[in-house]
Amino acid sequence: MVSGGSATATAAQFCSSGSHSGGGFTPVPLDDCVQIGDPYEGLFSVASLLTEGINIDGPCDEFTTVRLRSGDYTVDAGGPTSVFRYCGGLLVKAGATLILGPGIYVINDVLEIQSGGTLNAPAGVTVYLGDKWLGGAGRDGELLVQGGGILNLVAPQTGPLAGMAVVQPIVSEYTGGSTAAVTNTIIGGGNIHIVGIFYTPQAKLRITGNGDINANSDYFSMIADFIELEGNGVLRIQASGDNIVAGMPVMESVSMGGDARLTN
Repeated sequence: MVSGGSATATAAQFCSSGSHSGGGFTPVPLDDCVQIGDPYEGLFSVASLLTEGINIDGPCDEFTTVRLRSGDYTVDAGGPTSVFRYCGGLLVKAGATLILGPGIYVINDVLEIQSGGTLNAPAGVTVYLGDKWLGGAGRDGELLVQGGGILNLVAPQTGPLAGMAVVQPIVSEYTGGSTAAVTNTIIGGGNIHIVGIFYTPQAKLRITGNGDINANSDYFSMIADFIELEGNGVLRIQASGDNIVAGMPVMESVSMGGDARLTN
């Protein structure tokens, strides 16, 4: 766990199976914690979701990069368990507002929200970042929210992906080493509001920039291979938030065992 610059992060507890650096954590992280299993492992693979009637590996709805310029755009996947696939990436430029209806939006290549661009998905959306072999897309999905970009993403309340705002179960070149194969980046300075779980166990999540990220979310948690905080912003983690107020399921939990203790 790494914190740089004047970034701060606050939670009930931080616990690393390795070590931490930087002074932006409250409370100070525990090091050398017992490694624990991933409570969501295997639940969101292509095969697992197919058994739930969700075909992540279906045909592309958009084959090449979609670039949205100034104006309002609406895309409707068709329902909470329906899938809309962007096989060539999606770029929301300054002055553009993209509204996503309820559903699952599969992204290969880069989903980028530029400064002044808006992605508004308030009614039950999962962004699924696909691996590069999914449908022969050729590139792993990746999220990039530029400073000044606006992201409002609320996960579905029911169904196989209930509570999951961003899902990336597999990264093709993942080795489990010290170098991340894919980095998903959120740069503060705009309005970043995520209600749900950010699940990217084989990727790095980098949060940087200025501004208060996720200031008003009642329900937010992150699972990633690497989490990197830097800049002058404030990240609020509501892993123990009120799921009833948020209308979300109780988050999965596991026992850390060992000598780890919750810190009040």
